[in-house]
Amino acid sequence: MESAKIGFIGAGNMAQAVVKGLLLSGKDFNLSASATKETSSTYQKMKSLGVNMHVKNVELCQCHVIVLAVKPYLVAKVMDEIKDDLKSHHVVVSLAAAVKLADLSKCAPSNVGVVRASITTSVSVQSGVTTMVATPNTTSEQKKLVTDIFSLVGHCEMVDDEGYVDYNTTFCGCGVAYMCMALEAYADGGVLIGLQRKKAIELAAKTMIGTAKMILETGQHPGELKDAVCSPKGLTILGVQSLERSGFRSSIIDAVDTAHRGRH
Repeated sequence: MESAKIGFIGAGNMAQAVVKGLLLSGKDFNLSASATKETSSTYQKMKSLGVNMHVKNVELCQCHVIVLAVKPYLVAKVMDEIKDDLKSHHVVVSLAAAVKLADLSKCAPSNVGVVRASITTSVSVQSGVTTMVATPNTTSEQKKLVTDIFSLVGHCEMVDDEGYVDYNTTFCGCGVAYMCMALEAYADGGVLIGLQRKKAIELAAKTMIGTAKMILETGQHPGELKDAVCSPKGLTILGVQSLERSGFRSSIIDAVDTAHRGRH
């Protein structure tokens, strides 16, 4: 896996996030990327990370794994540029999660493995959530290679049902924003009661990390852990009452539902 050459077509936020996570893994990957202009900020940012930069997308066909990190409307155009240089040893991974696997397949030669992936930006700190689905002609070796690579930047799962990739996009991908909003509001509360902003954000983030770790490592239901810190007539249950009164739960449920329905 470490000898694999990975090329990113596109050098924006998603590509940068994956590259940062891979660099943290300590593995000796050969990383390349393309951006339209050498003077662009994305080109310079990727270059500063030690990535071999190119301005022509077709030059990325020297890589084993080609990651499409472009906007959905550009996928067909990019694939048209490189399709004549794609061979059976290539595997194309699309991070444009809105583009269905069937549409990706139409853009690629029939002997080239294609993977549709949905990731979260937390791959940059090796804590991402990635769900993937592959075309039938993608070999088991190619699936393993791609899964192994993205497992270095967080949780990664290859599924058979493409619907789970959509779920990952609207539930996990969008969820990063919801978590940040909740954390920011919690930190605002800390400032209100007298904490300095920086300390409030730090403590709020650590509280969220610790709580998530308890849920994952103990297997306990979140409601059970919540009840454990709600003493009769205590301060926590007073705060919970306020959250319930303001529709905290229903607001989060509605956000997830609204984002998911917005895909159709």
